[in-house]
This record gives sequence, structure tokens and C-alpha cells, in this order.
Amino acid sequence: MSPQAALQALTATPAALLGMSEQLGTLEKGKIANFFVADTDIFTKGEILENWIQGDRFIISNKENTNKDGVYHLTMNHDRRVDEVHSF
Repeated sequence: MSPQAALQALTATPAALLGMSEQLGTLEKGKIANFFVADTDIFTKGEILENWIQGDRFIISNKENTNKDGVYHLTMNHDRRVDEVHSF
């Protein structure tokens, strides 16, 4: 299974099976934002560093010297739903 197919099997597919695709399954404006941050590709040898559940950050691993280079922008509204997602 490709990484893209595996990711969909863990996110969008279950949301669709539950009839909740309008609220869950992808990071889009107006949806509940649950995601994790990994130190590298999670489908190879990646380790989960943080888990974000409806806007709350949970630190899983405090690895030192972890490169988190990149530009991220996530705006959430008062209901803790995604308002904007931008990756640069």
C-alpha cells in the first residue's frame, strides 16, 4: 500500500464510513483539527513528536535536536475548528 493510500485509510476513509466527512478526515476550513507532528516520514521510521487534538497540543517525545524546519500556518476559530491551513 502506498503512503498516500495508507494515510487515506487512517483519515478520510474512516470519516466517510462514519458519515462525518464534513467534520473529520482532512485538514480543511471548518473541520475538527486532529493531527500529529513526526520527526520524519511516519510510514518509514518516523517517530511521533506531538499530537494535536482539537487545538490542544500533547507532547509525545521531547527529542532534542529535532529539525522542524518549514513554514506552517494553521488558524483555528473559537470552536476549535480549522479556519485556515497553509503550507509553504
